Order: sequence, then structure tokens, then C-alpha cells
Amino acid sequence: MVYAPIALQGVGVPHPYGLQVIKHLDMLLRHPANKTKTGTFLETVLQAHQLETGTSYGLFQQVYANTSILASDTWAKRTWSELDSLSIHLELDSPSLQPLRQGDQLLVDLFIDSLVDQLTLKWLNWCQIFLHAVTLSDIVNAEGTAITLQAWKGLRAASCSDWYQWPRTARPSNQWWTAWQQWISTHLTGHSNRRRLSSPLGPWHSVDLSWKWQYSPSTNTLFHREGQLWIPSVPLASTSRQRTFYLPRRFNPDLPPLPVDAVRASVSVFPSRSPIHKSRVLLHSTGPHQPAKPPAPPSSILDLWHHFGSLAESGSHGWVPEVITIEGSEDRLVQALRAGTLRAVSDGSYKAKVGTACAQIL
Repeated sequence: MVYAPIALQGVGVPHPYGLQVIKHLDMLLRHPANKTKTGTFLETVLQAHQLETGTSYGLFQQVYANTSILASDTWAKRTWSELDSLSIHLELDSPSLQPLRQGDQLLVDLFIDSLVDQLTLKWLNWCQIFLHAVTLSDIVNAEGTAITLQAWKGLRAASCSDWYQWPRTARPSNQWWTAWQQWISTHLTGHSNRRRLSSPLGPWHSVDLSWKWQYSPSTNTLFHREGQLWIPSVPLASTSRQRTFYLPRRFNPDLPPLPVDAVRASVSVFPSRSPIHKSRVLLHSTGPHQPAKPPAPPSSILDLWHHFGSLAESGSHGWVPEVITIEGSEDRLVQALRAGTLRAVSDGSYKAKVGTACAQIL
């Protein structure tokens, strides 16, 4: 009776849980849109959660039952639980985690697709966070053919790029690194003794100069990044092992720029006792890059509409009507739009600047 409306002989007191959900929604929708300081804090928390859960979707677009175990206990997670219990769908614009090369996939997606239980999912995710890995390419060599020895042993690779600000994470126990190795063997390498992928990855999508080791095929030179400088290391003339290089202890600071044909390189570094050479470097593999081909432009208005509709289904775009039909000439429609004589007629269900259930463009 307390929360029933007065018209039904209730007290008319608003339900506190309902008010709380409304206030939380108001905060999530109002502050980021108005670029307030609170909005900045919210965006930071949501991006941190997205990195933590390792998926390509924002926190509120994920399935709570699948990935909530991966998220820290914050105000955002509790609001996510509220919205999930009420079947409220909320989409907020945020950067997404993207694959870096052909055939690349997010590790958490691979974990979930392999149907691991929630506890194993939590610890596999903890292992990948400790390694600062998001995608499969983060734990694979530059060539994309095998899991790196560092990732297999649970050691962070110093040669790879790091695009994100990671939280401080304690190293998981050996029990869970064993589970990590078992999962890799079962689902990625087919129990290969050399950790070779059952399905190798393709070329990289773009150049990455933050990758600390680069190899130039034209000059047969291996480069190591130290600050803003690229230190060249070349094979000794006295050795026939063309994949062994030596990094000098001293170098001229006036160094040439990195060659244009330089590609990512996976290496092993060993200390050297030589007074001339700082370390001995063994080149394992290289990974060429091949920019992804841009999609062909839509050939018609209907194709363009279907394109935006597919973006809406993937959660990366705003609301788009589900059904559209075009009768007559599209050329006349474009000409009317340019001439300013185009008219739109709706069925009258347009309310509060939210949308319309049916419309016709004349």
C-alpha cells in the first residue's frame, strides 16, 4: 500500500529502488553527453571495465551472466546488475578493442567460445591481464605462427607494444598458469610441442613503431627502439648465422631513420661479455603488414541503409529503423533532397523527439 498510487488508495510514495535506477540512468546519460568532470570519471571507469573484461562491447552491452565475474566491484558494475535484472538495454559510445591482424581474435571471446566454466574464465582472464594481452596476436610471435615462449611461461614480453594503461595485477599462481597452458594446447595449438598455432594468423593491419624490435630485409639489419632512437644491430661478417645480431654498447646518436621496409620482429636477447657488444640477439620471425582493404562504397540508398542497419546490430551505431522500402527512382529522391523540395510524412507517432514508428519520404 505504501508504494501504490493514491488513485488506488495507496500512499503514493515512489519506490526507492525504482528511483535509484532512474537516477543511475540519468547520471549515465546526462554527464558523458554534457562532458562534465563526472562524465569524464564515468568514461574512465567504463573503459577500464572494458579492458578488464576484454570484450569488444561496452560494459552495459555485455551479457551480465557471461562476463560479470571478470569485472571489479564498482558503482558501474552494480548499476549494470540493476539494468540486467530489469532487462534495460543501454548503449554508450566508447572505444572498442580491435583485432590487430588478419585472423586475430579477442582472447576473452575465445575463452567463452570454448565453454570454460566461470571460475576458469576468471583465472584465464587474470593470466591475460597479467601478460598485458587483449588479442591472440598479443601472445603470438610476429609471424603469427606460434605462441611465444614468454606468453607460455607467463612472462610479460618486453618487445611488444603496449597500447593501454593496465591495472596493477599480481601474478597468478602456478596452478592457473598450468590451466592457461592446457587451454592453449587444447584450443590453439593442437598439443604441438613447439606451440605452433593450428590456424596461423595473417599479416598485420598497420605499421606499429611502438613495437620495440624491427627488421629491415633490404639491409639485413635489426633495429631496437631505445626512447626515440632506433639502434641498428647487424650480423658480424665472421659468422654465417645470418639470424644472429649484436647490439652495440655505444652508438652514434645521429642515427638514420628507420627504413620504410622495416617490419615487426620476434627476438630472444642474451647478455654478452664482449666490451663492444651489449647483447646477442637471435631473430626468430618477422611479421609483414598489409593494410585492410576499405569496404566498397554503397551503390544505392537502400544499400547504405542496410549498411547502417548492420552497424546498429553490432552495437557500434545508433538506432536505425528495421524496415525500409524504396519505390520509384532514387535519382529523383536525391535531386529533391538537393533542391530542398523533399518532404517527410509520419503516421503521427513521433513523440518527444525520440523517433517515429512509420514515415514516408515524398
